[in-house]
Amino acid sequence: MNFRGVSMLDFRFDGENLFLWIEKNTTLEELKLLLDEKIKSINSFIEEGALISVIIENGLDQADLVPFLLQRFIEKSIKLESIHFKKPVKKIFSDTQLNIKKEKITDEKMSENLPEANNSKSKLIFSSIRSGQVVEHDGDIVIIGNVNLGAEIHGSGNLIVFGDIKGTVKIGTGNPEEAYILSMNLHPNLLQIGNIHSNSIASDGLAMCVIKNGRLSLEPILNIDYIKDYLKN
Repeated sequence: MNFRGVSMLDFRFDGENLFLWIEKNTTLEELKLLLDEKIKSINSFIEEGALISVIIENGLDQADLVPFLLQRFIEKSIKLESIHFKKPVKKIFSDTQLNIKKEKITDEKMSENLPEANNSKSKLIFSSIRSGQVVEHDGDIVIIGNVNLGAEIHGSGNLIVFGDIKGTVKIGTGNPEEAYILSMNLHPNLLQIGNIHSNSIASDGLAMCVIKNGRLSLEPILNIDYIKDYLKN
């Protein structure tokens, strides 16, 4: 895959995957000006339902671009697969081939197992959570990657996943009525907020799961500005 010579933003196809590459110097104003024109160039891919990943070259320094990107993708019915804050490394072995032994990843062990950035408000993880891994955090969790089948997430706050949830998620023990799970795609083994759980909720696009009328419910994304706040903190 060769991204050299890319202007501020461009769609690129590596033979398997479609990426929107955003250069490190791209501003929000430039993104708003150029994105729609770039989207027109991939109409055939959009009509075929292709999944598109976003690569943001300058990482969290460009976090202010994310809310606008998500909103525009929703409006254009673009299926977003994941957002990368660095160029993704091609995976050689699948989780089943690796036959990973189940391990519990606590806050103390996390630095030895997954790249991350921590603060008092949330735990930010720059990696997919593999089968057999268990992430625990007393607060909010933001994952730049997938939660694979066989992985588990346990948190007292909210969960935002820039990828697909296929594993088990149990969050919101602190304040379940206000907690939410937000993900690019939802195909979980189990979702649980507080004491309310479900194994039948699924979505092929950006979705937010909350407790409503005593059960888990998918809610429309009306305001996603809080994502920017999580990424900037």
